[in-house]
Amino acid sequence: MSRAYKPTLRMLSGIKTWIDDTASQMSGDTVSEYGSTIAPSQSCSESGYSGASSRGQNGTPKARVESEEKVRAREEKAKAREDIPWEDLSFGKVIKPMRKYAHTINDIYLLNAFLELCKVPEVDEGSVKLVLLAIRFLRGCEYSAIDIRSIMAHASAYFADVFTHCGDVMCPAEVGNVLVTTMFLGHSYIQDETCPLSVWHRHLFKGYCSLKTISDAVLQVMVIRRYVLRLSDEELSERSSALLPGKGSPRLLQHMEPFVC
Repeated sequence: MSRAYKPTLRMLSGIKTWIDDTASQMSGDTVSEYGSTIAPSQSCSESGYSGASSRGQNGTPKARVESEEKVRAREEKAKAREDIPWEDLSFGKVIKPMRKYAHTINDIYLLNAFLELCKVPEVDEGSVKLVLLAIRFLRGCEYSAIDIRSIMAHASAYFADVFTHCGDVMCPAEVGNVLVTTMFLGHSYIQDETCPLSVWHRHLFKGYCSLKTISDAVLQVMVIRRYVLRLSDEELSERSSALLPGKGSPRLLQHMEPFVC
């Protein structure tokens, strides 16, 4: 008999379960080194570029050189993803179809360790995609690898309490929403410079819930935690260590990128 799940995050926040890719594609435009876009019909002089600076030493347009380098980098990254020993990852089967959303190879291992630490019984591809996008989002905010690991260590503790409170009605499709909500709370607690909830909403939840809804979800997680966000030194150390890249698997370490703090 199929289990009738109640929308867990609707109890917390009303967040829906699927997240679309937040990166919009700019077709027909060229992105300048300053981040602005230049329409194809716009000349170099109009955009503020001189003809001399738009070409490399061999006369090849810089845009083409940069484009070719990006293509090579994407191909190398795609090959590295294929070389991952997926069978060694507890959640490899569900992470593999969503691997393209990982910003780095290490993010795949970090996500797997995070799901293990949270003791997630089951998760779907949509949740995997959302958490990978959230990790990418944190990297885009220029938080260090150590900071991100600490954020996720705190989030894993918060998630454990939420799951104890309402895990029996939490379906696999909702796990990602709860995890990202706790990630926001973890980052808000440990970081001096935080990214506003409105920005998280715009990049990860826009179109799927209102800002008030996700705000209510964050508040409800705090209520479940009785407003105590601090972890003991012992618990934090234990959870952070569990998120170390390739922990417990020398074979995984062989496929990982250099760990940069």
